[in-house]
Amino acid sequence: MVTLAAKAHAWLRVSDIEMAATTPSYTVDTLDRLATQGVSLGALYVVTGADAFAGILSWKDADRLLTRCHFVVVSRPGHPAPALRLALPTLAVRMRNPGEDDQQVQPSIFLVDAPTAPVSSTEVRAVASAGSSLEGLVPTTVAEYIERNDLYRGVA
Repeated sequence: MVTLAAKAHAWLRVSDIEMAATTPSYTVDTLDRLATQGVSLGALYVVTGADAFAGILSWKDADRLLTRCHFVVVSRPGHPAPALRLALPTLAVRMRNPGEDDQQVQPSIFLVDAPTAPVSSTEVRAVASAGSSLEGLVPTTVAEYIERNDLYRGVA
């Protein structure tokens, strides 16, 4: 489904590296696996919501994680990305606006304050389970895949 969603954007690349993991998948471990495969982590941008990033300091090996790649943090309903400067003052010096010069501090944390839909995977599963339309919640190709494969039916 990620591949279907990403097809609309030629600049996105989808990786199935976490599919082979036999243990819980932590971001820092995924970066280790990517580095082992020769990926330049300095050129990598991890995209996450501001709601999730607010807890970054509790993530596994957060200090090491934050020194390996860039983060792009996007506002979520009720969680504006710019508010992270105050919420995470120890990281504020590394926070940048999109397009801002990031040559002084690497890797950077780019704060994207843009409207995002108030949708979650939990909501998508609930709507699909009820047999309701997924229009506006997921790309059409993903909605068609969910329906065609009868995913989430009867899932509470």
